[in-house]
Amino acid sequence: MAHGRAPCNLVRILFLAMSKSKHETTGLTPEPASRKLRTDDDKEVEKQEEDKPDHPMHADPMTRLVLEELQSEMAGYKNQTAYLMAQHSDTLREKAKREILVGGWSSFKPDGFSPEEQGFQLEAQAESRERFIKDIAKRAGLSSFYYQDWRFSHQTKGDALSPLTVVTVTQPWQRSKLLDFTKNRLNADMLKERHFVKDHVENSWEKIQKAFGPCQDKDHKAREIRVQPQVSLWDRTTGLPLKVAMAVVEMWGITFRHSWRDHTLTTAEGEYILWCHYLPAAGKTVLYLSRKLIQDPENFKETMIDKFNELLNYNGKSKGKGKGKSKSAASQESEQNSFPANHTSHSTNAKFPFTITFALVADEIDHWGTWKELWNRALTNANTPYQIHVLSEDF
Repeated sequence: MAHGRAPCNLVRILFLAMSKSKHETTGLTPEPASRKLRTDDDKEVEKQEEDKPDHPMHADPMTRLVLEELQSEMAGYKNQTAYLMAQHSDTLREKAKREILVGGWSSFKPDGFSPEEQGFQLEAQAESRERFIKDIAKRAGLSSFYYQDWRFSHQTKGDALSPLTVVTVTQPWQRSKLLDFTKNRLNADMLKERHFVKDHVENSWEKIQKAFGPCQDKDHKAREIRVQPQVSLWDRTTGLPLKVAMAVVEMWGITFRHSWRDHTLTTAEGEYILWCHYLPAAGKTVLYLSRKLIQDPENFKETMIDKFNELLNYNGKSKGKGKGKSKSAASQESEQNSFPANHTSHSTNAKFPFTITFALVADEIDHWGTWKELWNRALTNANTPYQIHVLSEDF
């Protein structure tokens, strides 16, 4: 095909697409194949794209050739994007397998006369935390041969330690062993905070504050340190719809249980309230809502959309007392008239990689049967063996 003919052909394609009625296929995209699952009588709850497009029979050979080339290119891009997404999620999860979150520390503020003295106080706080974590690791059966190579991250800004310490172990089994130890209720007393000054446990608050700086907590007492596994950035991102749904369901006054693994909300009796079902191949997640348990689904949907947008646009800056500095009107106006620092790389839809659709499940008559059929269908699709994409244009 000559390159000079391509723009003309594309114009003809657009003309064909615009001349079609809304119920007639254009050939540019696969025609949706709708099917009902005992849901709303008037609305479809699920649409799947057919793999093979239906070209207009009246299109001339040149138009069909352009369409085939475009569809071939899009299929290639889709496969590459799916592969990169899978690799990215695996990389993030592999990283999280080696990380532990340790929180609940007492808060101290360095008050040294010079920046150097304040630096020593921050260093003393960090050393105390690390000594405590290594002591727990030793009690869990991990020798110094392993934890001597662990990495600790305490700070998110220069003048104070973060409330959380991120510990990076060398092997995932070390994380599992430490977490198993901390989950045992018999070891709860060992998770009481202890402060180490010069590598020894110090119980005097006067000496502790002299080494670390004044304590910022209202009460000076031993706290229970929390040890939790790190959740990968990918899983935190894909958990956002369920997180928002939990907030909305709570507003509705519905008692629920949640499952981060299955992305579901259920009642105490186990009935499904909501399910966030991911379809990575289509780049979307379907939020199935129970008509039986959600009385005003349209209002629920609009509220959830508003909450989701609010969450994604949250800049992380609190306006609470002592949490941040208020900005002048001139400063705020300057920010509004300036491009964001990452505007060259981050589009406005870069915070969540899936398109969200809502589907209402008509489960008033047969709740369990309806959700079971929906669930089993999704399981079948998710466990479909991989098939390589082959073009049949060679022969």
